Amino acid sequence: MLRQHMDENNELVKLNEIGERAIKGVINTYTGSALMKEIYVRQMHEKRAEMGYDSANTMEQMLINQVVLCHLRNRQTRK
Repeated sequence: MLRQHMDENNELVKLNEIGERAIKGVINTYTGSALMKEIYVRQMHEKRAEMGYDSANTMEQMLINQVVLCHLRNRQTRK
């Protein structure tokens, strides 16, 4: 039933794309270095994999993106 609703109404998918852009935006504001950007992106993918992003439903992916975003911000503020 939930999958059918999401197939008919992709608002959650669109919201998840916003989270994805937010993560990339944060990475871009933290550094201008292509090397550091690549490191951050790889860390993001690693964190997502640890939390099962690829097999998660859209709502879970949104939550995982939020955790990753918090993780990136936390690492930056500790420097």
